This record gives sequence, structure tokens and C-alpha cells, in this order.
Amino acid sequence: MNENNEYTQIGQSLTILKNVILDQWERLVRQVIASSQHESSIILRDHIPHLLDQLELILKEGEINEVELGKSHGYHRSTMTDFSVADLMTEYSLLRETLITYLYPSGGIEGAKLIHKFVDILAKHSVVEFLNDQISHRTLTYEHMGNEVHELINNPVIKTLEH
Repeated sequence: MNENNEYTQIGQSLTILKNVILDQWERLVRQVIASSQHESSIILRDHIPHLLDQLELILKEGEINEVELGKSHGYHRSTMTDFSVADLMTEYSLLRETLITYLYPSGGIEGAKLIHKFVDILAKHSVVEFLNDQISHRTLTYEHMGNEVHELINNPVIKTLEH
């Protein structure tokens, strides 16, 4: 299958299934992330519909550039919710799971790779923005953030994504 056709097919599926994907993602987030229980759908969905629009454009173009996708979502989670950095990462894992579940059947491995890369970039920039806000605006120190954040910052996967 031609990669461009594969991306086009996945993009068309995303256009058709966007609301289903959003609904399923929100259900999963509410089931898995305890701090999401008291959030409204508007607050919870936040930038996700816009990010899916960006994914549609990326699929039409067939490539993704390293851009700062996800920064505003990370900032929003830091300032408007009780989410932890672990919750933020879980949220992106659930988005990846939902996208692959609904979109992989309409495309092949190259399309799946592009979706994975997209979510990796989102997660990286969201986590960096989340932590920057936590450190600068909340005057948290490294000691206050605990081992979980320290381990996340020093995680070899995150370090690889930074370069």
C-alpha cells in the first residue's frame, strides 16, 4: 500500500470517527484517572479536539515535524486540574490506545508509526510545560516534586524524545 494512501485512509477514518474517539478516550480517562472524576467534559477534553484536528492535517501531509504540540494542554492540566504528571502521561497513553484501536484497522504500520510519533511529541511537550509551570509558578522545588517526577525527568525514553 502506498504510504500516502495509507495516511489518507487513516485521516478519513479520523474525520469520520473523531467524536467516537473523543467519547471513548474520555470514558477511559474517567475510568483510569481518579482526579478526572470531578472535571467537566469541557475541562477534561480541553485541547484534545484541536490536537485531533492537527493529527488530521499531519495525516493529509504524510509527515510530522517536531513542533511544540501539546504545550497548552500541559499548561492547562497544571493550572486548571488536580492532575499529576503521571495522570498527564496516562492520559496520553489512553489517547494513543484509542487512536490505534479506531484508526489502525484503516491503515498499515506506517500510519500507526505516525500516530505513535504524534502522541510521543504531544506527551513530551505537555510534560515539559506541566513541569515548568509547577516549578516556576507554584515555586515547587525538586524535593517537593518527589521521586516520581525525578524518575520521569531522568527516564531514558523522555531524554531520547528531547533530542
